[in-house]
Amino acid sequence: MKWLRPAGLPQPAQDWLDRALLDLRSIGGHRDYTKFVIVGIARTGSTMLLELLNRNSQVLAFGELFRTPEAIGWDIRPFGGSYDRHFLSRYRTDPQAFIDDVVFGPRPRVVRAVGFKLFYYHAQEAPFSDVWKLIVGDGNIRIIHLMRRNILAQFVSLKLAHKTQVWSATRKTAGTVDPIRLDSEECRKHFEQVRRHERECDALFRDHQKLNIYYEDLVRAQEAEMGRTLDFLEVRAEPGSSTRLVRQRTVPLSEAITNFSELRAAFRNSEWGAFCEVDPDGNKII
Repeated sequence: MKWLRPAGLPQPAQDWLDRALLDLRSIGGHRDYTKFVIVGIARTGSTMLLELLNRNSQVLAFGELFRTPEAIGWDIRPFGGSYDRHFLSRYRTDPQAFIDDVVFGPRPRVVRAVGFKLFYYHAQEAPFSDVWKLIVGDGNIRIIHLMRRNILAQFVSLKLAHKTQVWSATRKTAGTVDPIRLDSEECRKHFEQVRRHERECDALFRDHQKLNIYYEDLVRAQEAEMGRTLDFLEVRAEPGSSTRLVRQRTVPLSEAITNFSELRAAFRNSEWGAFCEVDPDGNKII
């Protein structure tokens, strides 16, 4: 959203000014843009992907909109705060109107793609029970399925985020986080649940245009993966689209998990064994 420029105002005033500018530019705007939804689970790089997309002036990518009925999960500026009052009632009582008229409403001509995040476990109960059906029923919505090959790494990241209450960071913090112990059966159930969600997502959106993205590829080959993503959204690439986010776990899994050897033994002869393999350099586990 490069058309929103900082002006040195206090943040609430700046947000208000940016929203007013966006509303003004949306008058006489258009809906002839690519609609998309990022489907996945926490700790698979969704915040990174969202930031990278929003650094492109042609993309408007919202966060976990349907995370809770208490507040709209815009997760990006200048949305949120007092802005919710205009749409909260419609959000809670008529999700279809909220999606059609607010999320995918008229946008400035520069915008070529609009979307939001929806995790597997979002919108499972009232008042959002029909959200998944609405998305499945709109064949024009493209799906970005964001996954992580190593679900053990995803699970460790999830546990550490809950422990530290730090879900994203733009700079490395001083000190290290104490390693954690994981129960092998809890891990196994988590692995199975995530893979089941992935299969269900593929089946649910089998008739939609869908792009699979893996966290590992997004980290290793960011430019190439973002090129694929923007092509999928029919948006041209722009310079200056790198992320400010930094990885929160800086040690290999063998050091982040106190009972790593125990887990490796437990999963050695299963489909999960690859999660515990060490890279050729001997000090990184993806």
